[in-house]
Amino acid sequence: MKQFHGRNKKSSYFEGWYLKHQSGEDTVCFIPAFHVDERGERSASLQVIVNEKTGFMEYPASRFYASESGFYCHIGNSRFSINGIEVDFECEGMRVKGKIEYSQVKPPKKDIMGPFAAVPFMQCYHGILSMSHELKGELDINGRTVNFDGGRGYIEKDRGTSFPSAYTWLQCSWGERAGHSLMLAVAEIPLPGFAGHPVAGRLCKDSQITKSPGTFTGIIFSALIGGEEYRIATYKGARIIKNDGNEIWIRQKDLLLKVRMYETSGQSSKETAGREKGGGIALRAPRWGRMSQFIMERPRCRVRCRLTSNGKPVFDMTSEKASAERRERGNLR
Repeated sequence: MKQFHGRNKKSSYFEGWYLKHQSGEDTVCFIPAFHVDERGERSASLQVIVNEKTGFMEYPASRFYASESGFYCHIGNSRFSINGIEVDFECEGMRVKGKIEYSQVKPPKKDIMGPFAAVPFMQCYHGILSMSHELKGELDINGRTVNFDGGRGYIEKDRGTSFPSAYTWLQCSWGERAGHSLMLAVAEIPLPGFAGHPVAGRLCKDSQITKSPGTFTGIIFSALIGGEEYRIATYKGARIIKNDGNEIWIRQKDLLLKVRMYETSGQSSKETAGREKGGGIALRAPRWGRMSQFIMERPRCRVRCRLTSNGKPVFDMTSEKASAERRERGNLR
């Protein structure tokens, strides 16, 4: 499977990876990315999230390389791969240097996009490289050594032209020894360019969740529990039955998923109430290939997630270590 798609792109394109590392009270994420703007100018960037702080650096395309045959990229003096990372990053107010090795990498059994992965001209394609893996190593962060031995990691990627205009995204890993992990994305997907596609058109119609002319609500959810994967998705018939900014309920045949998100971990259990700008940190995000817009992410927040099958519990977890983003343009239904 091709891992990097940007080599021959001419304009309005981005491709980036999200590598999350957790150990104890620390959450550190790296987002290396490649972009081509509307004029065809190429560049690269690296964003770093350290708990509640973030740093960003832009690089010329000459300082970026990504392999097409497997996940490996280097940007500036930092390297990222399916086997681990070696980071040497510095920007105003942030210095991160060190090495973390990965083992027991657990990718999904099949592409998380399902048949939509083959649909051309989508605004954004999502992928998961590892639902969970073990960590070994340490990072020096502004003079403080953070040990990641025994911690857990997660890797995903996005590519396309822009992030969705409205979406909710959530990722959480818990049970460090067991390596439980889940990811949820609910997004407003524009139809122009593939509404008449034989696969996409049938799936959108069958899902019965068309939001408005020209868009539909796409759902992807994957949970890795005790080595078994549970998947809920638009292409499997998933439908949203509640989405009020505090909770999302999704039904797929006999499965019922209930997710509730709260304020930043360590605060009171006050619901987010659909806030767009309150809390979290600002991250740069792609729009027509350029990192020209901002989204709010809470790298560490409280979440409760329950999955039942025919009314019987599959799992019921509450964690203070979730990461979440929510971009509003009306409630997604």
